[in-house]
Amino acid sequence: MKINIILPIMAKSGGSAVIYKYVDILRNQGHDIIVYKPVIAFNMRRYQSRIKNNIHRLYCTFKGLPRIFSRN
Repeated sequence: MKINIILPIMAKSGGSAVIYKYVDILRNQGHDIIVYKPVIAFNMRRYQSRIKNNIHRLYCTFKGLPRIFSRN
């Protein structure tokens, strides 16, 4: 069966980690699964400074790129 999953965030923790466990289980059973997630990190506005927020957003985006392009 072909299954598409759309995740609203880049993180691989919390609820997303559970989804990835299900993905592993279903792939082992022979299903074809594609997980879609955003390429640009969500702006959480952690800091009062807009510049710090943008730097943090870029950091999170580039930190997540290896996971985005891996097919595991």
